[in-house]
Amino acid sequence: MAYENDRTIFMTALGTATAAALFVPYALPIVGLLATMLGDPAEQHRASEQWLNTTPVDAAPESAGSGQSDLAFLRTELQRMTREIGQNDGWEGKAYASFQEKVNVLDQHLATLDQNRISCGNTLSCTAQGFHVLTLVASAVAAALTVLAAFVAICRTSVVAAPEGETIALTTSQRLYAAVARIYANHGKLIAKAGLIMSIAGVAYNQFAQELPGLQAVSGEKPNLIEASAMWDPSTSDMVDNPQAQFDPGQMESPMPEFGF
Repeated sequence: MAYENDRTIFMTALGTATAAALFVPYALPIVGLLATMLGDPAEQHRASEQWLNTTPVDAAPESAGSGQSDLAFLRTELQRMTREIGQNDGWEGKAYASFQEKVNVLDQHLATLDQNRISCGNTLSCTAQGFHVLTLVASAVAAALTVLAAFVAICRTSVVAAPEGETIALTTSQRLYAAVARIYANHGKLIAKAGLIMSIAGVAYNQFAQELPGLQAVSGEKPNLIEASAMWDPSTSDMVDNPQAQFDPGQMESPMPEFGF
């Protein structure tokens, strides 16, 4: 479905309705409701396609043809490497079980992020369709107000017909306002639901970023091990949460001199 011209069509309808309301001032509240429902379905649809796009970004050759999103491919590779570590390297016992537990926690976070990505894309697709329908509504309301304004203008040319024409126009405006108000209420519910879904996705991302601060792209620089979320405890021969991960490395000063490596 194409939405490229929807915003222009809506703005044109809004201008037409405003001009018609100059002849029937009691229709101005209708124009006000229409103005609050202005949106850009084309941009919402474009954003939806970006959220739902599964083409990997800067992907390795093996992931480019997998048909999976970056997150889905990362989850698959994470589980594969975890199995290979246990099978090929013979790592087993409590330490390996703790390592698997950490991997499963990461996998759950990645699954949540991927599901939120899909939810955000579908939500924006729904809002784009909703605003497209509003464009059609705005065009219909503008046409109705134009006809009503023409009717009133004709009635005002006659002293006898003018009062009756104003009464009919006022009653028609009230009914039209009630219909637009119902549409406005439903539109508000759609926006509220969409905002809630997008907010949940944002909260989930922030939580993921806070709980796993060491997850960064691998670079050629030496790693900052103090930011790791797990460490090896020789006393228990197990992997445990690193208490240093709770501190801000930028606020800590080491008493040791710089060794240059």
